[in-house]
Amino acid sequence: MSNSIHGRAGPSRPRFRPAGEVPAGIGDLRPFLRLFLDDGRWLVTGLGLALLGLIAGLGLVGSSGAFLAATALVAVQPGGIGNFNMITPTGWIRLFAVGRTVTRWAERVFTHDATFRLLGGLRVWLWRRLSRLSPRQLGNWHAGELLNRFVRDIDNLDHLYLRLVVPTSAAFAA
Repeated sequence: MSNSIHGRAGPSRPRFRPAGEVPAGIGDLRPFLRLFLDDGRWLVTGLGLALLGLIAGLGLVGSSGAFLAATALVAVQPGGIGNFNMITPTGWIRLFAVGRTVTRWAERVFTHDATFRLLGGLRVWLWRRLSRLSPRQLGNWHAGELLNRFVRDIDNLDHLYLRLVVPTSAAFAA
């Protein structure tokens, strides 16, 4: 019976996990989520900007939809096009479009800067802890596997905040 998605028979074993290690669950992320909360002002600013970007996007959809509906109604009325104000709705559409663009750009700048600061500190902390270990304590690991795991795990934390925490929090706040 096949145990992998590629149809190869045999037990599937993760490449870089030593024997006896338990796969990570959501409970294992709690200490890292606390790290994100420690550098709060950058992250809260980024989250606020993400929320403003969502609000601007909703305003853009609403104002453009109302403008299209109003132009459709005016088009079917005889002589209605002369009394229709096109300047105000197009101004709102431009305002929301530019506002959405600016807030999305600023949100990316703030959240990425905060994440890179946090991950840089985490890499230094982890490297100091690993450098104290003797070769005997690292006996289960090959040098390339340890480096790959070190880099991959820290890089995955980058996606935790940018791709999970910010969009989910902004969506619930909106």
